[in-house]
Amino acid sequence: MKVIILKNKKEVAEKVSGMIAREIKNNSKVNLGLPTGETVIPIYQHLSLLINKEKIDVSKIKTFNLDEYAQLPHSDKNSYHHFMHENLFSKINIKKENTNFPEEEKPSLYDQLIKKSGGLDLTILGIGVNGHIAFNEPGSSIKSRTRIIKLTPSTINSNSRFFKDNKVPKKAITMGISTILNSKKII
Repeated sequence: MKVIILKNKKEVAEKVSGMIAREIKNNSKVNLGLPTGETVIPIYQHLSLLINKEKIDVSKIKTFNLDEYAQLPHSDKNSYHHFMHENLFSKINIKKENTNFPEEEKPSLYDQLIKKSGGLDLTILGIGVNGHIAFNEPGSSIKSRTRIIKLTPSTINSNSRFFKDNKVPKKAITMGISTILNSKKII
C-alpha cells in the first residue's frame, strides 16, 4: 500500500484524476470502478478537463459504478445514473453502452459482467460517514458480492440532504467488498 498525503481537495482532484488518466493512456480498454458522492465531483471535473485537453481516447474504456439506489428510476435526479451523467459521462466521449451500473432485478449478474469484461483494473473509493465503501454498510462480509442491501439510519440521514421531504431510499444495490478487493488497483 502506498499512502499519499495531500493538502486539499484541489490537490486530491489533480492527483487522482492524473492517475486515472494515466491508466486510460496505458490501457485504452481499462475497466474502471467508479463511485458517486460529493468527494469525487472535483475529481470528475478535473478528469474530464484532462481527457478533453489531452484528447485522451475513452471510447473503449468500460465503467462499473459501485452502487445505485433501489427502487429509484434512472431518470431521477438523485439516482447515481443521473449523477454520473451530469458529473462525468456527458463531459467526455464515452460510449453509453460501456457504462455499467448494478441492477436491482439481477444484482448477481453484475459480478459476472465484471469478470467477463476482464475484471476491474482501477477502482476509486470514497468512505461514507459510517465507514462504508460503496453501500457496504458496517458488518458487511469481506466475501460479499454485488447484492441489495438495507441502508443504515446513519447513511439514510447523511443522504437525506439530497432528497425532498427526506424520502431517501431505504435500500441500495452495491458492489460487494470481495468484488472491490479483486480490483488490480484501488484508490
